[in-house]
Amino acid sequence: MPQTLNIAVCEDEAAETVLLCDILNHSDIQNTYTVFTDADSFLASYEYGKYDLLLMDIYMKDSMTVSNEMIVAKVL
Repeated sequence: MPQTLNIAVCEDEAAETVLLCDILNHSDIQNTYTVFTDADSFLASYEYGKYDLLLMDIYMKDSMTVSNEMIVAKVL
């Protein structure tokens, strides 16, 4: 049985989220994903080892502070 890749998608632009999800839905790699619209919601639900991959918008308009960027980099 193939292993499923658990992906966190952190993106604040709806059109970009749709594009990323479409790519993931049509991927040959078996995956599940969870969408977060800001870094704070991602960090609130983060648990070590929960995700295999984080796709994160590094130019988010809202709530992406320097401290949150450093926290995300540190926990991964």
